[in-house]
Amino acid sequence: MKAQMLEFTRKLVNETIDPRQKIILAEIYDDETKHRKLLLDM
Repeated sequence: MKAQMLEFTRKLVNETIDPRQKIILAEIYDDETKHRKLLLDM
């Protein structure tokens, strides 16, 4: 499920034209990346 969320948020970051939304989505993507790494390391 984390892989799907990563792909989804990455796609939204790339497709969004509103700079404010892009910042928020990029933060969500970064957070999801950290979560996935933590889960894989466990």
